[in-house]
Amino acid sequence: MDEDSFHFKWADYVVFSLVLLLSAAIGFYYACTGGKQKTTKEYLLADRNMHWIPVAISLAVRIQTAIPVV
Repeated sequence: MDEDSFHFKWADYVVFSLVLLLSAAIGFYYACTGGKQKTTKEYLLADRNMHWIPVAISLAVRIQTAIPVV
């Protein structure tokens, strides 16, 4: 492979910066306007009011990302 293909070009920096800014903007928006959790139980356990599908997806992804570490 060409040595230049491993370095960022200006377009890569633009896309990378936009992704970081968008991610920060979403976090800032929800930090300022989102529903505030009042207790630790509400924050850590979603007030025990979460549907089983996101929990199952979260567990499956956690297991899949742990496999390469072992």
